[in-house]
Amino acid sequence: MKIQKTITYTDFSILVTQTPDASQLSTLDSLILSCHQNRENVPEFSFSDDEKNIFLFLMRSDGSIPAVLALSILDEETAECRAVTAPAFRRQGYFSALLEEAETLAGERDLIFPLPNSCTDGLAVMQALGAECLSTEYEMACQIPASMETSRYNPCDSSYCTNQNHTLFETARWTLISQKGNRKNTFSLQVREEAENEEGTPSVFLESIVSDLNATSCIGSCLTTRTSETCVCLHHVEIREDLRGKGFGTILVRRLLEELADFGVKRVILQVSGDNAPALSLYKKTGFAITQSLSYYLY
Repeated sequence: MKIQKTITYTDFSILVTQTPDASQLSTLDSLILSCHQNRENVPEFSFSDDEKNIFLFLMRSDGSIPAVLALSILDEETAECRAVTAPAFRRQGYFSALLEEAETLAGERDLIFPLPNSCTDGLAVMQALGAECLSTEYEMACQIPASMETSRYNPCDSSYCTNQNHTLFETARWTLISQKGNRKNTFSLQVREEAENEEGTPSVFLESIVSDLNATSCIGSCLTTRTSETCVCLHHVEIREDLRGKGFGTILVRRLLEELADFGVKRVILQVSGDNAPALSLYKKTGFAITQSLSYYLY
C-alpha cells in the first residue's frame, strides 16, 4: 500500500506521498529552477513511479511549498536523500523538519546524501550534521554529433537487434565481438534487451557467454538505459580482464555512440568514480566531458 499522509506542525505541514501529482512535481521543478537561477546546483531527483521513492513536501499555511525532500529506499541498510529548499526560505528549520520525518521513514537505515560539490549551502549543512564524505563521483555527458554515422563494415547485428519498430530497448546490453577470419581490427556490436531481473555485474554476463562464443571473440560489454527519447545513461562498462589496456574500451564506446546515433540518441550521460583514472581517461578520449562533481555523504 502506497504511503499518503500529512503531518501537521504549528506553522506548516508535511505531506508524505509516494504518488506526487503533476502540480507537486511542477512545484519541485520550480524549486530546482530557483536554485539554478541563484547559480546553485542541486541533486537530480528521480520521478519514477516506484514504491521505493517517497516524497516529503513542506507546505506553509499560505499553501506555498518552499522545501522538498525525496527519500529512496535502496536496501535494508541504506536509503538515499535528496533535498531542495528555495533560497529565500533557508535557515528557518524547514530542512531539519523534513530530515526528522525522513529518518522516521528510513527506520534503522543509514542515510546517503548525493550532493554536487558546487552546492555550497548543502555542503555547509552536511558539515553541520557531521556527515562523512564516503566518495566522489563525476557526472559526465557526451553530445552525439548529428553527422555521426555507423561504421558500415559491421553495423549492429540485426539477429540480436532491437524490437520490431527499430526503437531502442528501455535497457539494452551491447557486446563487442571480434570478427575472426575477417580483416584485422574488425568488430561487430551485438545488442539485446536486458530484462529487469538480469541486470547485474557485467563480468557475470561475460563469463556466461564465453561458453557460447570462442573465448577470444567476446571482448566486452556495457548497458544503456533510456532516460528520454533522445538521451541514455551508459553504465556497467567492462572489458574482459585479459584484454584490458589494449584500446578495446575506446572501440566499444565509439562503436556504441555510432549505433546510438542511428537510434536518434543525441546525448549520453554517465557517472564515474573520482578514483577511477582509467575510466575517466577513456570517457574523455571518446568525447565525454565532466558536467559536475558529486559527493556522497553518510549521515
